[in-house]
Amino acid sequence: MTIKPVNPSGPLDGYTSLTDGYLLDYFNNKRMRNHLQQMGLNLKDQAKEKNSLNSVKKNHDSQRAQLAFIREKLIQLQKADTVCRIREEREARKTGPTNS
Repeated sequence: MTIKPVNPSGPLDGYTSLTDGYLLDYFNNKRMRNHLQQMGLNLKDQAKEKNSLNSVKKNHDSQRAQLAFIREKLIQLQKADTVCRIREEREARKTGPTNS
């Protein structure tokens, strides 16, 4: 009796647990690293992928901070615009309607 794979090209086809961000602490454990090296895995390539993953995370965080800064500036500009518009409306009411 042979067991056939249910879905050989499924959603986890490209998944590599060694590069999974949630498992980094597990695979960075000294005991686990030694075991993986004994199994013949080249961890230097994985370290490069980890570093690139960390740089992507840092880039993402800096982009989020930049967007938050821009959002805050836009809110300030909207508030200033609202204040100017209200002042102009009050001034127009004080002077009354102008007849052209």
